[in-house]
Amino acid sequence: MLKKSRLMLLQGENAAGRQASMVTLEDIRIYARDIPELNILLEGRLQSPDELVELAMRLAAEDFNATPPLSAYRVEDFPSDTVMLYGVLHHLANAEAERQLRNQVTYNAQGLNAGIDDKYPQYAQLAAYYKQLFEQKIREHKVYSNYASCWGGVDSPYSALNEYDFRE
Repeated sequence: MLKKSRLMLLQGENAAGRQASMVTLEDIRIYARDIPELNILLEGRLQSPDELVELAMRLAAEDFNATPPLSAYRVEDFPSDTVMLYGVLHHLANAEAERQLRNQVTYNAQGLNAGIDDKYPQYAQLAAYYKQLFEQKIREHKVYSNYASCWGGVDSPYSALNEYDFRE
């Protein structure tokens, strides 16, 4: 069983009155399939340490906040599970791509080619894929939030009229 994150989010409403995000470190690991039983080549170890996943969560929140209209959400009150998930996966794939590139070794012994940490292109492509999903979900969320805050206060001088006023 996976241990719960130190950043496990509390239930409740965030500052905007919406249900606070409940994405946990365990949720991210389940989605990414980073579970010891499935990491056969890693000898049952996790691919991403807890500290790296928690950093990715903070970076995803910062990326969201830096996208106009600017906001100030923290991991604890983040407004969207999907946006957080895609942002974390983008940052984790980026981190692994960096590690793969830094440690890449390819060698040839008697016609047998072998590579260690030679998956940089695949991780870079995965990072780009999650970045695209992340940015799309940010745009959708920010546009929706902007519309919701705008349309709530629009008033019309005709709002006091009713159908009977027109019959006279």
